[in-house]
Amino acid sequence: MDQILRDAIGELAREHDSFYLYDERSVLEQIRRLRKHFPKIDFLYSIKCNPHPQVLESIFAQGFGADAASLGEVLLAQRLGLPWDRIYYSAPGKTPADLREAIRRAILIADSAGEVRRLQSIAEEMGEVVSVGIRVNPDFTFRGEGGQPSKFGIDEAAALELVRNGRYPSLRFTGIHVHLKSQELDAGTLSRYYGRMLRLAERFQELCGGLEYVNMGSGIGIPYSPGEAPLDLDRLGAALEECLSPFRDRYPSTRIIIEAGRFLTCQSGYYITTVLDRKQSCGRTYLVLKNTLNGFLRPSLAKLVERYSPERHPAGTEPLFTGKNAFGILSLREGEPVEQVTLVGNLCTAADVIGEDLPMPRLEPGDPVVLTHAGSYAAVLSPMQFSSQNRPVERFLPAQGQTSPGESCTLRPWRPELAGALPRLISSKRVLAGLRDGIPYPYTEEDGREFIRGILEAEPETVWSWAIFTGEELCGCISVFRQGNIHRQTGELGYYLGEPYWGRGIATAAVGEACRRIFGETDLLRIFAEPFAGNTASCRVLEKNGFLLEGTLRKNAVKDGKALDMKLYSLVKEP
Repeated sequence: MDQILRDAIGELAREHDSFYLYDERSVLEQIRRLRKHFPKIDFLYSIKCNPHPQVLESIFAQGFGADAASLGEVLLAQRLGLPWDRIYYSAPGKTPADLREAIRRAILIADSAGEVRRLQSIAEEMGEVVSVGIRVNPDFTFRGEGGQPSKFGIDEAAALELVRNGRYPSLRFTGIHVHLKSQELDAGTLSRYYGRMLRLAERFQELCGGLEYVNMGSGIGIPYSPGEAPLDLDRLGAALEECLSPFRDRYPSTRIIIEAGRFLTCQSGYYITTVLDRKQSCGRTYLVLKNTLNGFLRPSLAKLVERYSPERHPAGTEPLFTGKNAFGILSLREGEPVEQVTLVGNLCTAADVIGEDLPMPRLEPGDPVVLTHAGSYAAVLSPMQFSSQNRPVERFLPAQGQTSPGESCTLRPWRPELAGALPRLISSKRVLAGLRDGIPYPYTEEDGREFIRGILEAEPETVWSWAIFTGEELCGCISVFRQGNIHRQTGELGYYLGEPYWGRGIATAAVGEACRRIFGETDLLRIFAEPFAGNTASCRVLEKNGFLLEGTLRKNAVKDGKALDMKLYSLVKEP
């Protein structure tokens, strides 16, 4: 870690006891390397690897398209400004609703013959000829053996016959997609795979009337363990160019695509947790850490795999397990006496272990511990709901070296057309657990229209309510309600965010902006809030915005049949 990273981690560790930090400088350097060695290749970024919005914005700004594995990822890429023809939607098991929603938002890659038939029906209903791609399960493996059964794609012979028979007049097959393996470090193996892919593409060219694109998938890996040699990009780039030169001569309009996921982001990410306790047991020193298995699953899972499998790279374990010794464990302390410690988490399970008998500087409660290789398949794979712990937050370190305090947000007036987006935010029992009763479950679009109608028809200067947006994405609601009688210059604050937006700093920013507007534009002198005492995340949002805890209201609410304490926070307008 350089000093910029150390300073950023130290600063954030004073505020958060577990968090991710993504370093944009590393992402941009990996993009530079790919552009240098593969100058004539189109690149996609696999969103499932790390969908943090600022990470995506950084990558898309460099001209990468999106590899989307769900409708949600298609919509996310679209909200971040990608046009439909730079979003490739490839996944097994797309529902008819997925296909209908995505057909004008992305390039669809059909994963089965049944999906091709469903797309034909949808295109007929539209009265249009729709361009689609086919995911092929080829008659070869990544290393050149004979084809294998797979949940992904259409077997090569069946795919060729499907294109040849002309039974789908409303579809135009414009490309093929193959993805057989991730995380390859041998340039020779990858270059031979690329050669087989180009020969496969030639078999489809004439049948399809020319291919617009050939997506060769990923495979470009990074070294995880200290003994692994990095992929020789010089050799790989030269070998690919040698294969491509005659192919381009014959098919100059066919674009060649490679997907990049972990290669861009894995080494950019750090997971930071905090020492909560030191313990001695039968001569062994344990350091108990915050949010390990449930905050960053892969290191704990790696210990389990290592215990039960003698193989260095067991088959079928990506991206849950890549290899042994795949994560560095670091400390910000230097020059301290070294001791042997076992690092465990604070969950009630013996599987919550990330390191045994490691040499570490002596650490005390409150000290941060840093894990490397946390930029890909990290936060997205971790069971953060396990044990109802506070979720780690995710932070972004822009290339200029300043950590982002959290995602920016805007507060916008409610409009009737926003009603359709409300059910996906509120129809969550975890969201409703922090709110007062009376909100319908499941929440419907009609419920949303009724809520917005009530806001728009409320008596002026009694209710101030805004829709919270991050970018162009509706993510929550925040309101202030004027009280009556002698409390007429006091307002009660209430807010919520949909679950996907938790832990990203949005609520903190929204509360700050709402309070600034209320004190700057109304006659209110005091704003108060009464979160449930167990809602520590909401309490911290208020505290970060300067709200003072005035006391605990004991058994002040009955929720789901239980009497709950509430906390009373207030913020007053300064003279």
